[in-house]
Amino acid sequence: MNPRNSRRGAAATRGHQIRTRSHLAADLVAEPEAQAAMPHIDYVREAGSEGVELVMWLVMRGALSPRVREAHRFYHVPASNTAVGHLILEDAGS
Repeated sequence: MNPRNSRRGAAATRGHQIRTRSHLAADLVAEPEAQAAMPHIDYVREAGSEGVELVMWLVMRGALSPRVREAHRFYHVPASNTAVGHLILEDAGS
């Protein structure tokens, strides 16, 4: 049986995707150039089909200077499986 088809396998995959999305968001602050070099399909592989939304976050990050301050980060996965995330960055200048 494919582990992704089992409840336990699906939960493990979902847990991996949650950790991956959090890691990708952290890299937007610390390593935006590395994130920009990552192919879009890798976002999907690492964070699921919704993970490609992180590309929009990358576009936002590109509008800021290299130095930013993370003012707020929030990520919540309710029982419905539809996650919500917020990342508020303040431009710290060049």
